[in-house]
Amino acid sequence: MKKLRGLICLTTTLGVVSGFLPLITAQDVQAAQTVTTTTPYISTKQLSNSKVDVTGDGKADYVTVWNNGGKRNIATYVANGNGTFKELVNTVSSGSFTADVVGRDTGIFADVTGDGKADYIVPWNNNGKRSFATYVAKSDGTFNEYVNSSSEGSFITDTMGIDIGVFADVTGDGKADYIVTWNNNGKRTLTTYVAKGDGTFSTFVNTSSSGSFTADTVGRDTGIFTDVNGDGKTDYVVTWNNNGKRSFTTYLAKGDGTFSEFVNTASGGTFMLDTLGRDTGIFADVTGDGKADYIVPWNNNGKRSFATYVGKADGTFNELVSSSSVGTFKADSIGRDTGTFTDVTGDGKVDYIVSWNNGGKRSFATYVGKADGTFNELVSSSSAGTFTADSMGKDVGIFADVTGDGKADYVVPWNNNGKRSFATYVANANGTFNELVTTSSNGTFLADKIGRDLGGLVGDRDYSINDTSMFVVKTVTIVKTDAEILIDYAKQFLGLPYKTNGTTPDGFDCSGFVQYVYKNALNIDVSRTTYTQVGKGYDVGTDIAKLQLGDLVFFGDYEAPHHVGIYVGNGKCIHSPTEGQSIKYTNLSDFGDFSRARRIIG
Repeated sequence: MKKLRGLICLTTTLGVVSGFLPLITAQDVQAAQTVTTTTPYISTKQLSNSKVDVTGDGKADYVTVWNNGGKRNIATYVANGNGTFKELVNTVSSGSFTADVVGRDTGIFADVTGDGKADYIVPWNNNGKRSFATYVAKSDGTFNEYVNSSSEGSFITDTMGIDIGVFADVTGDGKADYIVTWNNNGKRTLTTYVAKGDGTFSTFVNTSSSGSFTADTVGRDTGIFTDVNGDGKTDYVVTWNNNGKRSFTTYLAKGDGTFSEFVNTASGGTFMLDTLGRDTGIFADVTGDGKADYIVPWNNNGKRSFATYVGKADGTFNELVSSSSVGTFKADSIGRDTGTFTDVTGDGKVDYIVSWNNGGKRSFATYVGKADGTFNELVSSSSAGTFTADSMGKDVGIFADVTGDGKADYVVPWNNNGKRSFATYVANANGTFNELVTTSSNGTFLADKIGRDLGGLVGDRDYSINDTSMFVVKTVTIVKTDAEILIDYAKQFLGLPYKTNGTTPDGFDCSGFVQYVYKNALNIDVSRTTYTQVGKGYDVGTDIAKLQLGDLVFFGDYEAPHHVGIYVGNGKCIHSPTEGQSIKYTNLSDFGDFSRARRIIG
């Protein structure tokens, strides 16, 4: 039986996990580290536009999509307006519940019809093609039976098993479109499915660019969809590391589903990488002018400071302005401060709120946003509610306007002896919160694999890590197998030119590449040349069907091979080919002289 290294799940709003397969057991090799290895990442599985709910009354409702005997059911708790919720109403459908790796259905809430009510859309794999199943929201909290759209676009999953697209209104017509940012031979391409208004989508239109596709650890491009020029159309912005400095690449939406070629903004700010492979800032409108700004909460000698890049109408950003505070910077497990950007004062400017553990009780520290991009010193609220942390160190509540007054309230769904209850802290205009009000229900508290209730607040005002209006972001930590760690490490060198006798990231020959990847990814020394590497591990033959991820594959003479690569699955290896070529994937069958394979891990 294969061993697992363990599984640690971390989440901000909701979460997703992945991770399987063996601990290293190999002969004739140095043992790998046996400590748990975790790789955090974020995934953009949205709920809805912050002004959209499922009833269209301007108050965020709580919706749970659940598995009813294999069928998809939707349970809705409609907000009353005073911080409490009505008893659930249920929608039964003939659609199949399709779980991601954490046990949540793979659909997304967004208003694709333009009527102000959040619909539920499931992008799904239809024999390799992308199809959409849309449940159009009705005003009573229930949903119509789904309608389907098919397309010729390829279904492309991230490591959660979810299609890599996101919903955002890129045409400015009030309907959420579906956009897939994908790797087109190393370049960034955007594929848009424009919403038609009836729950279906038009055939996709493509935008190609000269910008490089840059993947995070989940396999998604590192950009964010947000409106940076204030024209009502969602643009695409990539924050990237420009020789240690923070730069922005912006693709402005044109209104027809396509995007202009990017414009760049350079800055003097330091690029601060979290363990997700992304810069630690967040897009949100802190100036109240309708344009998304970029804010980085950072650790200033233990205190919380903010660096704000104010958005301009041409898609670029002003140089940063700074705010300092007496508040303590408190990092979560991925290196980000534990606060949330959302408008709790109702003035149209995003504030920053930290829900923190005050002797076991829940307290709030609020930094009210100012029109110049800076923040006022914190104001505090204390409560009798119990602080309940997720495994990331963040409180389990969600910000959303459940009263309909334009101010984001704080709602904690919790397990009340097996039933679902809500503790709501209603926001005041000065940035503080009232003492909690409680709603009990007959609905069953349904925990995902992370321990959070399966539902979410549709109409969420939590800007989190991603967008200014449309996305709830899950941050998780997954435990990967050693083979997955190895291959993920190797993939970063794709496109690196071959270098004779090369053993460093300046350039590799074939065996130098294999040696470097194994040593730096897993601390395993497989030696320097193909002649010695062929003696490591144990032989597993040449039957491709029996190969495992991470196996060394050799070419040429059985005892003295001239070439080596690392098996990555699907009959392919990653390797550094020869002079004039770059590190790439190649089918084993294309070589013609595949002679043997050796198993180093597993």
